[in-house]
Amino acid sequence: MKSKEVTLLVLDNQKHFDEYLVRLGKDSFHEIHLVQNEREIRERLMLLNGDEKVCIVVHAFYQDLGGIKNFQSWGIVKDYPLLSYLYATDGNTDTVKEMMKENELDEEEVYKYHKVRAVIENDELEIASAYEILGEKSIDSIIEEKNYDYVIITALEVEMSKIRDIIEEQGCYDDNESHVVYYGRFKDAPDKKVIYVSQLETGMIDASILATEMIIRFSPKYLIMSGVLGGRPNKTELGDVVISKQIFTVDKGKLKNGKLEKEIENVYTGGAITQKIETAKKHIKRFLEDEFKTGLGQFNIHVGPVACVRQVIDQDGYFESNIVGVDRKAIALEMEGYGIARACEIVNNKKTKPLIIKSVMDNTKDKTDSSKDLAAWTSAQTIRFLIKENLI
Repeated sequence: MKSKEVTLLVLDNQKHFDEYLVRLGKDSFHEIHLVQNEREIRERLMLLNGDEKVCIVVHAFYQDLGGIKNFQSWGIVKDYPLLSYLYATDGNTDTVKEMMKENELDEEEVYKYHKVRAVIENDELEIASAYEILGEKSIDSIIEEKNYDYVIITALEVEMSKIRDIIEEQGCYDDNESHVVYYGRFKDAPDKKVIYVSQLETGMIDASILATEMIIRFSPKYLIMSGVLGGRPNKTELGDVVISKQIFTVDKGKLKNGKLEKEIENVYTGGAITQKIETAKKHIKRFLEDEFKTGLGQFNIHVGPVACVRQVIDQDGYFESNIVGVDRKAIALEMEGYGIARACEIVNNKKTKPLIIKSVMDNTKDKTDSSKDLAAWTSAQTIRFLIKENLI
């Protein structure tokens, strides 16, 4: 087989990959991609085209065989039995094989990096296509069979990074060249399966489009939005969690004589779920403070109305002037929730329940991003608690 017909996935670290790319022959293959963990391998496999031939090169890591140990423990070979792979080293191949025997690892041939191309060109490996590796079933049908009750959407990658911490990822797919959709199980409740995906852009429009796609595709019981928002000044603190009872907009209406006559859009997101959450607020608070570990975290849980706006707010007095006048009990504002809740209201006969769980990263004035990481964490951990305790 011509090496130009083959895509290589190289399990390695960035520094070593860059150093040995020339020895592999970086222009001799169809494509070469660095993968550094199990998730990246599975993700890259799902993104292959049907006829694309693929082989994995596993860097042995000469000192402790970390690359081989990880690769054998991840179950990649079991899950993809037609996937070709080989072990490579820049050290002594006989030494590596002896170390494999001593460590009771599955013994395989080991090659020097400059030999990889020759192995492929000489047909020493049977290299399958993505279609053969993934099987005849489409990724769509595989996922739809799994019956997912939960979909989690975030607007930002920092928010998604905290969601990843509470989920054991099982795979991903991308069939519309836009969103990469991941699927897995909650670590604290492995019987509960979840789809999770980030928006391409922040804001209400992207949120409603993505939410609609997820509802039509998977018909989840719950569509959860996790992330960060702006809290009401003097009523919320950084890291506080906000669960919406209703979502409303404040910037739609008729402009007349220089004044906006507001037309309020509103979706009720309360009910049995938020009642259960209100009952459990002190338990959620204790859980967050225990998990924060420093002993300094004191997080409040707010359940109430949330405003949805179409711009980032960094203005003293904005909340009191523009939000409180619409709903005096409003506790926060953000940019996506109405799109999520509205999609749940009009798609799939309201069978999917929206749950907006976001945490305070600022108080809509003197805005910085310094608390974004903390807020994304308390939001994700609240979802973790609700799943773990079977509240949703």
